[in-house]
Amino acid sequence: MKKAPKAQRSRCGHLNAADSLLVFAPSAPAAATTERQDAGVALAAPFYFWARAGPYLVSIAGRPIVPCTPCVLVDVGAQLWLAVRLA
Repeated sequence: MKKAPKAQRSRCGHLNAADSLLVFAPSAPAAATTERQDAGVALAAPFYFWARAGPYLVSIAGRPIVPCTPCVLVDVGAQLWLAVRLA
C-alpha cells in the first residue's frame, strides 16, 4: 500500500526528530539535577522543542530543506550546551 506524500514526509520528519532525541533525552535531566544548572540549561529544553518542531512542520508542508537548517543548528546548540555543562 503506497502512502500519501504528506504521510511519507511526516514519517521522515519524525525519524529525524527521534534521532536527536536519543542524545537530548538523557542529557537534559542529568544537567538539570546536577549542581551545574543555570539559565542556559533551563532554556535548552524549550529551544530544543521548537527547533525540532520547526523542521517537522516544514517537512509536512513539503517545503525545501533550507528553512530547516537554522532549526537544526539551534537543536545542536542546545545539545552542545547541555554537554558542556555536564563536562
